[in-house]
Amino acid sequence: VPGCQLNTTEKIEVAKLLENLGVDVIEAGFPISSPGDFNSVLEISKAVSEPTICALTRAVEKDIDVAADALRLARHKRIHTGIGVSPQHIYDKLRSTPEKILERAVAAVKYAKRYVEDVEFYAEDAGRADVEYNWVIPVSQMLTIGTAWLVAIGLYYLYSVIARWIKLIQ
Repeated sequence: VPGCQLNTTEKIEVAKLLENLGVDVIEAGFPISSPGDFNSVLEISKAVSEPTICALTRAVEKDIDVAADALRLARHKRIHTGIGVSPQHIYDKLRSTPEKILERAVAAVKYAKRYVEDVEFYAEDAGRADVEYNWVIPVSQMLTIGTAWLVAIGLYYLYSVIARWIKLIQ
């Protein structure tokens, strides 16, 4: 949220309150983004014991390596990795193709599983993704499915994609 910033001490305080409330997963930060975020994930991992501590990454090996390092002291660990899947992300932002993006998504999930058993995948901007393109392949490699989008349009489509994923993994 623009204008909202917590330091590590404040984040630990919030994490402890969330643990007391019985929250099962805390997405503690994006470790590669800054030394402060790395330290927050590391310190939250030490400060709480019950929730799963989750670190956000892009579908980039270096991001995943840094996240795994930040999570090294967590009792329960999760890596949340993903990539943009809309045409706008694939062609304009990532300058790639759907096939290469899918390969990167699968590779990122498999790479993260080298470090942790619990991997969550996000299909960024899924609300604008091509309805015919199958983004379900990474699902077979992980325990948790997440969806995120930058533009809040196409919710009907997004829910249809989620319904397909659920049917495929049942």
